[in-house]
Amino acid sequence: MKVLYYIRPDYLEHSGGDTIQLLKTKEYMEKLGVEITVSSSIDIDAKNYDLVHAFNVIPINTLYNFILKHQQSKIVLSTIFWNLDEYQQKVLNKISFKRRFYFIVNKFPIINNIINQYLINKTNFNTIESFKEKLRYCIESSNLILPNSETENKNIESELSIKFKSIVIPNGVDTNIQPAPVKDIKKKYDIPDDFLLCVGRIEYRKNQHELLKVAKKIGVPVVLVGNINHYEKKYFEQLKKYKFIHIKKLNQPELFGLYFATKAHVMPSWFETPGLVSLEAAYMGTQIVTTDRGCTKEYFREHAFYCSPDSSDSVEKAILESLNNPKDMTIMKKIIKTNYTWEISAQKTFLAYKSVL
Repeated sequence: MKVLYYIRPDYLEHSGGDTIQLLKTKEYMEKLGVEITVSSSIDIDAKNYDLVHAFNVIPINTLYNFILKHQQSKIVLSTIFWNLDEYQQKVLNKISFKRRFYFIVNKFPIINNIINQYLINKTNFNTIESFKEKLRYCIESSNLILPNSETENKNIESELSIKFKSIVIPNGVDTNIQPAPVKDIKKKYDIPDDFLLCVGRIEYRKNQHELLKVAKKIGVPVVLVGNINHYEKKYFEQLKKYKFIHIKKLNQPELFGLYFATKAHVMPSWFETPGLVSLEAAYMGTQIVTTDRGCTKEYFREHAFYCSPDSSDSVEKAILESLNNPKDMTIMKKIIKTNYTWEISAQKTFLAYKSVL
């Protein structure tokens, strides 16, 4: 079986959850004998492949143009989608004049229609309506949708008011990784014995600011691991008023060792689907503090502490509970081993491919 994997052009330069999902899916699918080529070019000849697997609908323009050109191919789509309305209104509209302009435009149908007709094809601009139209086209043009959760599946159905064929493919953990010695990591990066950890790209959506604000109040050091969002460098500058340790990148053994060493992994983001790093941390027995937005509860159930990203009190309460009344994570580790590994994900993906071919 020959499969073409399509993803946004900057997936390596600006690595995110979709990058990890693609690379790990590729790694474990190849162990099942599937021949895979990764491309970000819409001009690649998809006729040479039995199937196209596309990842991530949020950068909708590149995906839309690709599917538009290759609509004769058999396509499966890992959506990695969540409704952005709350994040748009509560965060982006407040920090960017351009975002506020977009928001105003979407309130007036006449202006919206003019922009849809004359500007969208010449720019990367999308109104809410044009985004939905392109998303609907991509989903209806795909043979099969592969959301990461039932929650994501329902979110798409609600957003577009359409039905589609889907198979849930869960995110996973690489259980073959052996964590590096904790003492070596702490010495290398000058990390204290007790600290909170947050792994993820440093950007408004991940909401590290809320974590740092609360951590300062309760007096717990913080380690942030992740590259700075290229488009949101001002956000990182704002974080510098707080004291924290920043590590741009760790290899997987070091990262898993850091999960094991921390008091809690905290992800107070505006949504997660479900957050690969939280899943990895949970596998290492770490206390999990995560957002209540997205599909986190479907994965972590009662084995995590949940917080609201727009409430400092909520974030503080969740962190303090994780420190003072930690959960027994052995059950969650068993859940991960039987449901959320990349081997299991690959097996389900392989069956999904066969159902299309």
